[in-house]
Amino acid sequence: MLSFIRHTSAVALLAIASTAGAASITLINPGPASSFNFDVTVNNNSGGTIGSISIDLSGTTATQGGGSGSLVFGGAFNSIAPAGGTAVGFGTQGTPVFGFNYTGFSDGLSHTFGWDPDTAGNDFYGAVVSEYVGALVSATVGGVNWTGTFVFDQGNNYAIATLTDGTTVVPVPGALVLMLSGLAGFGALARRKSAAA
Repeated sequence: MLSFIRHTSAVALLAIASTAGAASITLINPGPASSFNFDVTVNNNSGGTIGSISIDLSGTTATQGGGSGSLVFGGAFNSIAPAGGTAVGFGTQGTPVFGFNYTGFSDGLSHTFGWDPDTAGNDFYGAVVSEYVGALVSATVGGVNWTGTFVFDQGNNYAIATLTDGTTVVPVPGALVLMLSGLAGFGALARRKSAAA
């Protein structure tokens, strides 16, 4: 029984440790926050192959003169597909959602592209990178949905969205306490049995 408890504890601790270095997909748009440059690099560190990425601008806010509401898609350009793969864009000018369907976008590869942000009422709106904050990003990796939201990283001076696997369960402190309590119970039971023998 004691060896079973030790083995179970080791497996549980390895499972917890493995979630600390969880895989991710990142989309990075260089700053500064006041930049008019919308060039994105998508880095695949998911451990799998990305099938598609979708960017939803509904959560963004236009703050510059001449615009109101959220940003909308104004077109993509200068797309460099992942090495050995393809990146086919989708999205209609003037709508909030756009993205790419991929083939061969394997783990460790990148995709870069530029895009033009507008607002619904102004095709010539000069958006800045800080207005990218709040854009929702989703990706599919092997049929699993990954999600993230653009934020502005002041320290690194870029807008970034970090996507995580929606099925990954990261232990929260309460769950860890419950699990460790259960293991302690097994330990007490084993001690009681060995004392009785």
